[in-house]
Amino acid sequence: MQTQIQESTLYPDIIQYFKTQGFDTIGETKLKATNTRPDIIFEYAGHRFVVEVKLDDKKVALEATAQAARYAGLLKTDNFIVLVYPKSIKQNTLFGDKDLTHLVLHTPLLPDILGKNNHHKACNL
Repeated sequence: MQTQIQESTLYPDIIQYFKTQGFDTIGETKLKATNTRPDIIFEYAGHRFVVEVKLDDKKVALEATAQAARYAGLLKTDNFIVLVYPKSIKQNTLFGDKDLTHLVLHTPLLPDILGKNNHHKACNL
């Protein structure tokens, strides 16, 4: 049976990356009042950020941005990041030749970094 990478498979490496950058970070957490689950939340210098991770095409960025904005609002912040990984990443297996951490940190992605200044920037972690 072949395994398949899912969004949640990427969380530990993304969380670890944010921690190495000095961010206080936690993974998928349930917001009790709404029974919703932001993918990743981090704080830096007293500012809270919501991170939504998607494995799909750029077409999901708008929907994911709206979702991240809702979560950010529930957490009383204007800051959120949407990381859209290409759908092709799902084709990698969890074991074997590919190093998952390298895949997560070096796969080109299209994030939408939005907040009070509405910055947009394409990059990889």
